[in-house]
Amino acid sequence: MKSAAVVTLHAGEWHQLPTAQHSAKRRVQQRSTDTRAKLLVAARAVFAEKGYLATEVADIVARVPITKGALYHHFGGKEALFEEVCQLIARELHDTASHVVMQYSGDAWKQLTVAIKTRFELIAANQEARKILLVDGPAVLGWKRWREIQADVSQDPLKRTLDILIEQGTIPDQQTLPLAQLLLAALNEAALTVAEADEPASEGAKLYGSLLTLMTGMRITR
Repeated sequence: MKSAAVVTLHAGEWHQLPTAQHSAKRRVQQRSTDTRAKLLVAARAVFAEKGYLATEVADIVARVPITKGALYHHFGGKEALFEEVCQLIARELHDTASHVVMQYSGDAWKQLTVAIKTRFELIAANQEARKILLVDGPAVLGWKRWREIQADVSQDPLKRTLDILIEQGTIPDQQTLPLAQLLLAALNEAALTVAEADEPASEGAKLYGSLLTLMTGMRITR
């Protein structure tokens, strides 16, 4: 009968292989992350310059550069890549406005109004956001998906702010989810109007003034 083979490992060797495998896996994951990031940057630039319909996959991969197959591997196609770019821009707008209002901590009403004003100013100043998120976005993704992207970013924070306003006695006690949905719908419509305007900054200022008048009507007068 043949004896069983005996494997002898020197001290420390038992964990060297797993460690090497993990390191290799991390490198592969990092390369994948880097490639996705580069594709998003390239796609964002091309979509802003040419518009979604005029953009070809070849235009995007040429800027990285990688193969078309790599793009399809990471995103599945041009529309999925465009959707992720829209999500990224929507998140950036929200995060930038949120950062601006941090200085008004404790004053929920001021935070709400400044956040809305800042959002209009950001959209007016950012041709890329107007073209990709607000002009091409609804047309490419459809209204349902486009509204979902806006809600994913803004609805919960808006609802939390309204909850705080109720706690502070600034607005009447009520269900805040439907109110947040109505306000977000108004904000989305206003943003679309700003994006299509010949003078986005002027249009944004006018729309902000109108929205502020509507919102002030919610406040409890003392």
